[in-house]
Amino acid sequence: MSRFLRLTVLMPILFLTSACVGPLPRIETSPTALANIRTIAVIRPPEPDLYTVINFGNAGMAAVAGVLGGAAAGGVQVNMMAQVTQNLKHENPSIISQALPESITQELNKRGYEARIEDGPWERQEGGAFQLQWDKIDSSADGVLVVIPTIVGFVAKGLTADYMPTVIAGVTLVGKNRNDKLYRGFHSSGWIPSGDGWRRSEPKITFPNFDSILADQQKAAASLRAGAASVAITVAEDLKR
Repeated sequence: MSRFLRLTVLMPILFLTSACVGPLPRIETSPTALANIRTIAVIRPPEPDLYTVINFGNAGMAAVAGVLGGAAAGGVQVNMMAQVTQNLKHENPSIISQALPESITQELNKRGYEARIEDGPWERQEGGAFQLQWDKIDSSADGVLVVIPTIVGFVAKGLTADYMPTVIAGVTLVGKNRNDKLYRGFHSSGWIPSGDGWRRSEPKITFPNFDSILADQQKAAASLRAGAASVAITVAEDLKR
């Protein structure tokens, strides 16, 4: 397995196994800060190279917590993830990079903002992850909302449990000078991480097994779009003035 693929697989797994500690501290918005925000640029996130597929009942998952077990579990996971990714991207190459910013923009506009989608200065780092170059953001908006998906895919709690379409993202709003963090929140639709600080949404549909995800490409893609829409609602609720 290449180093890029190994890291692409193991990073979501390690996030899932460590999620019980909770995300970074939230930054709550204040009425005063939001009063000065009329226009918001929603930065389009990059599409994941691979969609996550995790089953906590897989025997290999027990070894993920140990360094030596990661490669063995990763080999199984990368095959499942590659199948789902190939299936979904055949006709849906831009699921999250389209659905997530569009849904957030629509929800913000409903709440009185003038929100628009803008492309951001994302750069791919060693290991494959994308990182936003904050100092290179070029926008005239009063605030910039950056959405960073950490998990996009399907998660099952055990061998006999349904797979839940899952979208997990961290969201940050910065002000006019791009340095002041006015808000930071953590949102999950589908599989729900343990720990405090999450805004949670239950999945609208689930899949009884891995084969059922592959069997209906359109349903699988639609389920992730629905997850993005649920995340958008909780994001907009947090930014309600």
